[in-house]
Amino acid sequence: MFNSNQELRNFASIICEELKLNDEFELANELRMWNEVSFTSSTEFLGELMLILEKVILLPKILSMKQQIEECLSTIKKALG
Repeated sequence: MFNSNQELRNFASIICEELKLNDEFELANELRMWNEVSFTSSTEFLGELMLILEKVILLPKILSMKQQIEECLSTIKKALG
């Protein structure tokens, strides 16, 4: 689904905007902050994103993106083993 970390960051930006549109500012801010941080390892990078997306996927307001987020989570979990 993603070929680079930049593609993951771009996807996170789209989700962030969707969260803001649905008045989910706390999660939007958490995701925005993740998107601006430099990580020491790819495991940390993916792990932090996974934790945030697991919160996002529970929001009923984000149903339009649920399938994409589930695919992203699946990809991350496979990468982390």
